[in-house]
Amino acid sequence: MSAYGTEAAPGSTDATLAALAAHGPRYRLGLGTPPDGEPGWLAADRLLDPNGPELSHLLDTEHQGSGHRTAHAAALTLIAVYAGRVTAAAVLHWALTGRVLDVRPENVLLRPDPGHGIAGVRMRTFRILDEPGTAAETLQSVVLTHHLLPLADALRERTRAGLRQLRGEWPTAARPPSGPPAPIRHCWPAAGPPSWTGRPAPSPPSAMWSPSHATTAPRAWSTSAGPAASSTRAPKPCAVSAAA
Repeated sequence: MSAYGTEAAPGSTDATLAALAAHGPRYRLGLGTPPDGEPGWLAADRLLDPNGPELSHLLDTEHQGSGHRTAHAAALTLIAVYAGRVTAAAVLHWALTGRVLDVRPENVLLRPDPGHGIAGVRMRTFRILDEPGTAAETLQSVVLTHHLLPLADALRERTRAGLRQLRGEWPTAARPPSGPPAPIRHCWPAAGPPSWTGRPAPSPPSAMWSPSHATTAPRAWSTSAGPAASSTRAPKPCAVSAAA
């Protein structure tokens, strides 16, 4: 994936990170080299090697912290918490601004939580990606094609967990318990964004979240337990502050 990146000025970078963090701990991002006294940070791109020590460490930490009996179960939990923490800020930033943060694996560091999940996420460099095409296509490429899908493949090869199960875990993880933050909700048409539940689908998420759906948001924030009404109307552009 080629990238046309724009690095932000320090002041605007701080404001952007603070605005994301204001929506909740899961959207908090650090920047640059991890501080002294915080060992255990992993490079996200190294996790894509199914036989690498980084993926082994992340899986073992989740296995022990969650108390799962099998590596299969630990893998399903891991990819759910990973999607809900590591790439969630990029989805939120896109929903708020229409622009895509660089959360490609080579630009991301993460720190496992010994208790459960991901304790911290950092970007090596704050960068906005300006790819040819729509922002939705760029988001699909960055979050799905080059990050979550390869991670699912690596976990499948390592643990033999079902690929449909692995790919079905992150939509539920990306949905906040009470729906999207209020600044996002008012941007959707009355019917809301299309439902994207965690149930296995007949086609992979890369097909469900494709350029043909570029005028609608990723199906991640439905609070309906069943199929939700879809809307053919595009969400209204919105640029809101963290205080909204």
